[in-house]
Amino acid sequence: MNPREVLIVGPPRSGTTLCARLLGGRPQTLCLSEPHLCWAIMAPWQLNRFFHDFQKSAGLHRRHPPTRADVERFARFLRQMARDNDFDCLIIKETYRRHGLTPTWHNEPVLDQLVARRLPAIALLRHPCDVAASTINLCRWVTGWRGRLLRLRHPAFCTFRNATAVVRWAADNWTCYVSWARRHGLTIIRYEDIVADPRRHIQTICQTCHLDFSESMLDTHQPRMALGGIGDMPTLLKPRPVDQAFIGRGDQMSPHHRQIVRDACEAVARDFDYTC
Repeated sequence: MNPREVLIVGPPRSGTTLCARLLGGRPQTLCLSEPHLCWAIMAPWQLNRFFHDFQKSAGLHRRHPPTRADVERFARFLRQMARDNDFDCLIIKETYRRHGLTPTWHNEPVLDQLVARRLPAIALLRHPCDVAASTINLCRWVTGWRGRLLRLRHPAFCTFRNATAVVRWAADNWTCYVSWARRHGLTIIRYEDIVADPRRHIQTICQTCHLDFSESMLDTHQPRMALGGIGDMPTLLKPRPVDQAFIGRGDQMSPHHRQIVRDACEAVARDFDYTC
C-alpha cells in the first residue's frame, strides 16, 4: 500500500522546517526536507551519497535514487523508500523559489507538478519583514565577495550582490508565493499562529491532510523516526523548543530595507493581518 503523502511548502525562512519537524513526530512517518532541491542541485554521486548517509543514520533499508529522473520518477523513488521501510506517511517539505534565481533553483514548475497530483498540501506564511531579515542572515555566504567566489566554483549557485538585493528577492518571492498558493487553492497557515498555539494548528494541519494527530508531534525533544534533508539545520538536527523568539525579526532591518518590503508586499500582507 502506498503511504499517505503530504506536501508542506512556504518561502525560505517561513517555518517550513519547524512544521516538518513537528509533523515528523508522528509514528511511522518518513519526513524529508527539500528532497527535490537536493535532486536539482546535486551531482548523481552526491545525491547517492546524501541518501546513503540519511538511510544509514535512520536505520532504513538501502534504496538508490535514480541517476536520471523527472519529477514523477523521483517521486516514485521517495514513495518506494517509504514503502520499503513500512512507513504509512511520507511528508515532503519544500520551499518556494521563483523570482530572479538561476534555473536550477527556480522550482515553481516542480511544485506545480506535485500539487497537480492532488497531494494534501499546506502553505505556510510568515511576516514578509521577518522572512526578509532571516533571509539576509541565511544568504550571508552567497552575498558580495563570498558569493562571487562561490559562483566561480559553482556556476549554478544563486548569489546576491548585497543585502539590498537579498531583501528585494525575498519580498518579490513572497508576493509570488502567495499568488501561487492562492491559485492552487492551498490552505494557508501563518507561522506566527503555529508558534503561538502549536497544538491547535498542528491539529488543523492534520485534519486538513487527513492524518491522525499524535501528542508526540508536540514533543520536540522526542527523537524523530526518520527526519532528514536540507533546510534550517539546527531545527533538523537537534531538539528545539517551539517559541516566539523569532517573531519580529524584521524590526532589526534598516528603514530602507523595510521600505522595500513594504512596497512589494504591503497590499497582500494586509490580507493576512500583517503590517509592514
